Amino acid sequence: FALSPDGGTVAVAAYYARPDSTLRFFDVAAGKPRPNSPEPFTQAAVVWYLPDGTLASADEKFEKPLKWDAKTGATTPLSAGTKPPAPPKP
Repeated sequence: FALSPDGGTVAVAAYYARPDSTLRFFDVAAGKPRPNSPEPFTQAAVVWYLPDGTLASADEKFEKPLKWDAKTGATTPLSAGTKPPAPPKP
């Protein structure tokens, strides 16, 4: 799962291939689902938001990371080894 840059949305991706493997969104404040992605989401072990507000996903080895537009469903390959930013230290 990934928290949007504005902190208002959580994106959740299913790792296992299923017919309903869409990216799912949830409103953080209301705790309610938002509309799912328009297209099946690429199977991913990790999903995170990029600074421009788009999503990225990758397998557990980060061999084929993708940038993903949640509005159109379009994907763009990212450089191999692209990883999410390190979590902030408390």
